[in-house]
Amino acid sequence: AVLTYLAHGLSASSGYDYAAAWNSLYDGSGAGLLAGLELTGSLIGVALLAGPALAPAAAAGRGRDWLLGGGLAAGAVALATTKIPTDASDGWGRTLFETGVWMAHLAGGAVWLGGLAGLLLLALPGGVADMARGRFWSVAIRRFSVAAMASVAAIALSGLFLYWEHVDGPSQLFTTMYGRVLGVKIVIFGMLLLLGVLNQFWLHPRIEALRAGGDERPLRSEE
Repeated sequence: AVLTYLAHGLSASSGYDYAAAWNSLYDGSGAGLLAGLELTGSLIGVALLAGPALAPAAAAGRGRDWLLGGGLAAGAVALATTKIPTDASDGWGRTLFETGVWMAHLAGGAVWLGGLAGLLLLALPGGVADMARGRFWSVAIRRFSVAAMASVAAIALSGLFLYWEHVDGPSQLFTTMYGRVLGVKIVIFGMLLLLGVLNQFWLHPRIEALRAGGDERPLRSEE
């Protein structure tokens, strides 16, 4: 995707010049450095995250944690390059603040939605051993809730700033394309937030109370 975007922008026509895109990476300019880091970070991140799955014996124990941590760090670098500016026409103070807000917004969404996707994959048959489901889900959901709440706070605060900066009044949520897209995001965010609140403060406490009372029924019915 990085190369295709660059190739389209560097093409003399409406096509794609992949040779020019490749040569623009690390060409000494700020844009070339950021594009190179974005591509390199993405490739390194994929390689490190795929390590435990492709070579489980070599990635056992602490080595697995280092591989996964390195993959996430490389992905964070690649993500950061999409918002780090090559100039500061409004001054470096404002530019750095806006970049930090964008990063908080993107990172919050990535952690929250990525965590939800991971939990959904683990909920598939075989994701967690049947005998360990009760213990696993209680701890996993509680731990994820902490990260999710921090992500929600980052998304909400940064989203308010971005709304103030880019949307001139509530009417633009219905009259402009940017506002309509933002409106859809707000609706999706609100639905996910409502589900999270119901799980955190109503569903999960009830499940824990049943478990404490000796109820060992599975979380889903096999019928």
